Amino acid sequence: MNIDNCISSRGSHYDISLYIYETLKILNFEYKDNDIENNKYLKNYIKSVIVNDFIKRSLYYSELVNINDGNEIKSIKLLEIANKLKNEKFLKDILKELRQFYF
Repeated sequence: MNIDNCISSRGSHYDISLYIYETLKILNFEYKDNDIENNKYLKNYIKSVIVNDFIKRSLYYSELVNINDGNEIKSIKLLEIANKLKNEKFLKDILKELRQFYF
């Protein structure tokens, strides 16, 4: 799953969760506990590493603004998603969506 898919889907919970799942899968992260919404490690990982992924990708597009006007919109959307992931309610919804990939 490419992080850019989260842009085209307008930041859907499913696509963001799929990106997180694919990122965790690369790290061989397995989750067996049924209470995924309260996993502090996972929340902190998302708030730091995943948010950082979205910010880095946003910066990438912001550097390409002069090449294509659509890059500014992509950059802004990625920053919006990064900001939303810091919101507890949004994060809880993402974790609920993420659960389907493990159970």
